[in-house]
Amino acid sequence: MALQLLTEAEARSQWSGDLTIVRQQRVAFEDLGVMVLRTIIVALVTLPLWRDLFIEFRIIPYWLALLSAAVLFYFTHSMGKDLQAARQQGAWLLVSNRKTVWLNFRSYWHWRWPATDKTILRLDGEDIDHLTLVKVLDQSPPQLSIHLRHPLPDEVMDRILEENHRLGQARFGHSRIRHGPVALEIGGQTLRVRWSRELPGLREVAEKLRLSFTFEPTRRIDHAQADLMAFVPRPSEDDLAEINALLRVGNRAGAIKKLRASTGISLADAKELIEQSLAAPPQDTHVGP
Repeated sequence: MALQLLTEAEARSQWSGDLTIVRQQRVAFEDLGVMVLRTIIVALVTLPLWRDLFIEFRIIPYWLALLSAAVLFYFTHSMGKDLQAARQQGAWLLVSNRKTVWLNFRSYWHWRWPATDKTILRLDGEDIDHLTLVKVLDQSPPQLSIHLRHPLPDEVMDRILEENHRLGQARFGHSRIRHGPVALEIGGQTLRVRWSRELPGLREVAEKLRLSFTFEPTRRIDHAQADLMAFVPRPSEDDLAEINALLRVGNRAGAIKKLRASTGISLADAKELIEQSLAAPPQDTHVGP
């Protein structure tokens, strides 16, 4: 496979030809909305200075004005941070030309994280078997599935899973941001690209990609997380029995491989679980809870 893990700078150095660039987009009225809300906040905080000029505002208690200002400040702060993040250089999701697709699996929210991290996946035409539009029945944004000719290498799967886990654990202010733009389906051979507020829209991008790649009929799923690898899920009872059988005959490598295939956890986590099971007393030697 010709796929590569790249940094932002390395990916940009490879861009050439007629590019389709999908990135976060914000419109002018959102900036205007932030400005209006900030003006209202200032007016509420300074209410005692001017409310005697207007009879209608004399009945408003100052504590209520401060409470309203605090709520608006929190909302405006979050909105302003979103606008700031969406305008950064790395706030793109997908770039493609006639032969290559670059996927950015780092959330645009985390543009301050090290630019030297390899968070761009390059896929050439020889890597991609076909593409599929995914309609989510729970009203979540649409998705694009990229089906590969071969399973992703362990290094690449680990990097994507670990990045998504890191995104899920990251904090922004007092809330958690769980914007993972690219996910892995179980089996490690399909990438799921999630549209949120990116432009061009998925259908427009799909029309351009059809010129270079094969598309299968639209797929429907019940919810956005369907069929995706979790970072540390538990193996099924059947898989657990098979893993323990491999351990009993001393096939540690096979047990690690089976554990990763059935759960999608990283190579390091799988090795740690197997080592822990081997270190346990004989009567308790098993993987899982």
